Amino acid sequence: MKPRSCQGGGLALALATLCPALLPESALAASTVSLKPVVVSALRSPRDPSAVTSWVTSLDPAELRDQGIVQLRDALNASPGVISTSTSGQTGASGALFIRGTSTKYAQMVVDGMRLSDSNNQLNQILGNAGLRDLGTLEVLRGPQGAVHGGESIGGVIWMETPRGEVKPGGRAGFEVGSFQSITGHAIFEGEANDHSYFLSGGWLETDNDAPHHDLRQANSSMRLETRINPEWVLGATLRIVDSDGQDLDSSYSREGVSQFDSALTTLRAVGELSASWTARFHFGYYQEFYDQAYTVDDWITGLPVRESYDSDLRVGSFSTDHEIELADRLRMIAGLFHHEDRYRNSFTPDRRGERSGSHGTLEWDAAEALTLTTSLRWEDYDAFGDQTTWRTGAVGRIN
Repeated sequence: MKPRSCQGGGLALALATLCPALLPESALAASTVSLKPVVVSALRSPRDPSAVTSWVTSLDPAELRDQGIVQLRDALNASPGVISTSTSGQTGASGALFIRGTSTKYAQMVVDGMRLSDSNNQLNQILGNAGLRDLGTLEVLRGPQGAVHGGESIGGVIWMETPRGEVKPGGRAGFEVGSFQSITGHAIFEGEANDHSYFLSGGWLETDNDAPHHDLRQANSSMRLETRINPEWVLGATLRIVDSDGQDLDSSYSREGVSQFDSALTTLRAVGELSASWTARFHFGYYQEFYDQAYTVDDWITGLPVRESYDSDLRVGSFSTDHEIELADRLRMIAGLFHHEDRYRNSFTPDRRGERSGSHGTLEWDAAEALTLTTSLRWEDYDAFGDQTTWRTGAVGRIN
């Protein structure tokens, strides 16, 4: 939400002050586990930031929330070379993303390990409806990284993950009211015990925004569950749901326009060790997105009001597997396979199907204690464009 729409003045401050008294004792006792920072987006595998040869900015969602930034669209502007904005400037409106000068369609978004954006889905609605309270990882990979993430990532990649419960079991909640009839509330329950962890989040947002006929009502929820089934393997699942409806969010020329956006993303993953030097990751994902809009315009011939509508339907399924193998003391190989299918239709376009498969491989060599070299190669086959091969090589030196 825009800062001026979510300020609650004295009431919000009073509620924030009293919030600790309203929380269960277990939440007050919870303490965040301090973990060594890693970068995942560069090679789809956790890496020490100092050894990554790509241009990556890791943003801390918790720090951004402390600064009053609660929307993904606003948070991305904290990364160098990124301009993230909306089509109308209102909370809930479609977003636009420019990374190093490239337009939205050249940016790729990966959520919980699943690629969401492609030629049939160009992030506009996702950018306008995503928040930070249910994000634990937010990375911006800038520049062409096709050898790792494939086509349509010329501008860069936005990598996001639902938080993993890493604290003593407990919960917390917040509530704010402000100008323009703005009301927002959220609740989070998370924890880790023995071999299990969980993160559950739910939120509600209402605002009339600061322009007429731009009311917004939005509900969202997210979940991440993980369990260690034996010393070698961890199984996990995520679920993210958004239900948003508003008034004339995308058609400034319309009268009495209303729109509704619904999306759901679910993933299943397994991470384990096939041997002491071989780590494997398997990932299944499904995403669906529905958008409906109805609006009234004046007929350009008769001048009479005419009711028009527009709707779209997107469904995406994917499978990927990534493997990290220690070939020698300072030499590692990261390789993977993927398959991605989607089906898209809207009021003007019949069913349009897309399919792509491919593989990638990276050699990572610590040539010296303070020097890492990487070489990556990726092949993928598009049903619309045929097969393509991309590659990249990089080096990073560290000054101790």
